[in-house]
Amino acid sequence: MSNPINDGGSAFPCINPNYDGNWNKETVIQGMTLRDWFASHAPELPNWFYRKEWIEYNVAVKAPELGPTHMKWANINHTESNIDHLARWKYYYADAMLAARLKTEAKS
Repeated sequence: MSNPINDGGSAFPCINPNYDGNWNKETVIQGMTLRDWFASHAPELPNWFYRKEWIEYNVAVKAPELGPTHMKWANINHTESNIDHLARWKYYYADAMLAARLKTEAKS
């Protein structure tokens, strides 16, 4: 089982303005996580943050040149989409910020 992601807790928790003392309403609204806040404020995508590329080996694909029902083995090249690349950068940055924050807290 993988370790849970450190989200840093709530970035901006606040008192629920609609709380009326009723047990079924939350007294505090958690808001976005600190990890999400750091990700939303990540700087521009740097040139050194490479796009993921991978090859899927020996995949059965249709071979219309051999006939309508024929298959052949092939290697398929995959490249990360622009939006996936950008999102991966933003959360890479956010995780680095949270890790630096933990190191600073451990020293003090």
